[in-house]
Amino acid sequence: MNGIVYTIITDDSLEVTKVLEDSNVIIPACLKIDDVTYWVTRIGEMACFGNCKIVSVTIPDCVKEIGEAAFCSCEALVHINIPEGVRTLAYETFYGCESLKELYLPDSMICVEDRALWYCRNLESISIPRHLLGIEYPKILPKRASNGGQCRGMDHLMHCFVRLPSGEIDELDVE
Repeated sequence: MNGIVYTIITDDSLEVTKVLEDSNVIIPACLKIDDVTYWVTRIGEMACFGNCKIVSVTIPDCVKEIGEAAFCSCEALVHINIPEGVRTLAYETFYGCESLKELYLPDSMICVEDRALWYCRNLESISIPRHLLGIEYPKILPKRASNGGQCRGMDHLMHCFVRLPSGEIDELDVE
């Protein structure tokens, strides 16, 4: 179905389990299968793993969970929207997404797990929501965490510009 493989996970919801080679992926909000409407609520673990053709991913607002390594090693990925309601960037979500330059984390985001952003070598800016509790990886802390949270785990960056909830731009120094 549109180059995307799904698994039914409840009576009315689906998980994206595999995205076949496509450059601009648009995940639909729902699908009708045998007269039953299913909502896409989850991007599964390793759903796009190693897909080097993906440049852009549009995720519907009904998706509330993105699994571990879902976009790991998608080296050509430049743009992705993370919808409101997603609370965690799981382990290695964007690991090795070398073309990703900016990332907007929704206000619902409270945690970025270990290695979620490792080897995103061209990541220049990340918008951090007010309620983010932390980015896991203890090596790096900003000199000022004016959003009340902590920003860690981007040891591949010489510097990172962060757009804070107030709209200010803060530069994080790497230890």
